[in-house]
Amino acid sequence: MRRVWLALPTNRACAGAIAAVGEEAAYGARRFGIEVHLLVLDRAPASAHAEHRKAVAALPPSRVSYGACANRAFLIAQALGCTSVHRRDSDSRYQRLDQDTYRELVGLSTPEDYPEIWRGHLIDASFRGAGDTAFGGDRITLTTISPMHAGMCDIGLGHEVYGKVPLPPTTNTIGSECFLTHLVHDARLPGVQHNRHIANFHTEERRTDSGFLAYQLRFAKFLLSMTYLNAVYARTAAAGDAPLDAERRIRARVVAGFVRDSIGLDRGGRYATVTDTLADRRSRLLDEARDGMADFALLMDHWEALTRASAAAGRGDVSPVTAGHPPAVTR
Repeated sequence: MRRVWLALPTNRACAGAIAAVGEEAAYGARRFGIEVHLLVLDRAPASAHAEHRKAVAALPPSRVSYGACANRAFLIAQALGCTSVHRRDSDSRYQRLDQDTYRELVGLSTPEDYPEIWRGHLIDASFRGAGDTAFGGDRITLTTISPMHAGMCDIGLGHEVYGKVPLPPTTNTIGSECFLTHLVHDARLPGVQHNRHIANFHTEERRTDSGFLAYQLRFAKFLLSMTYLNAVYARTAAAGDAPLDAERRIRARVVAGFVRDSIGLDRGGRYATVTDTLADRRSRLLDEARDGMADFALLMDHWEALTRASAAAGRGDVSPVTAGHPPAVTR
């Protein structure tokens, strides 16, 4: 993604200008798909400086991106020469309330043409970690990890995976960090499953009015993104060994092609109905869901170069590390 630096030097009171430049930065990022860094070079008198701080604090916060945050961790891991990245969530105990509502919400993310019996089994297995029995000791299994069975709050990925393909950088969208678990499963790569059971809970922030609204918007964006992700997952599941090279390593070029092909899908149907409930944001949300996939494909094109550069920065000219660990670990 192209980055620009927007600077505002000042030696006088200009809180209004700071607010206006903040809007300009947000517009540039939204309209042109760029990353804008805003810097206020403030040499104003102390009284004006205090007002400037308030103006900066009042600017809209950066949008949340589950995938982009993890991608930065992947690049740092490459620079440190790590063989794997292990992810934990701050809300790492699963909570289930009103079982019928849970099934309906999870069911919204499944393809419409799934037989009802498959849909039911898929919902029952979703977000449950390795099970729900009392923990009585470690049991470690080398197996194929179901993407719906893996709990993202307690998972590890090998560098053979995250060094080839990033996560979708789409903003304000829950579930975007699950892409690699689907890819590992569909490519029939092995994983290690531990019998640890996870319970989820709502953080205090999510119980506030602003936190609740933010999460519901991220959930709406998740539903919109499934238009594209379900199409990509269908391609990876049907592709057999096509996404793998002769050494059974993921070929990012093939996966990026699947992502790009999804961008032209029809944006109507029940996903448009969801956005009708957010009428003032309808067009923008639909655009963001589509543009997020375009950004994902573009990032994937350059991801291996980024991971190689990170590894080179951390280890000089040392060759990338190799290890015999399976690419995916879930607990």
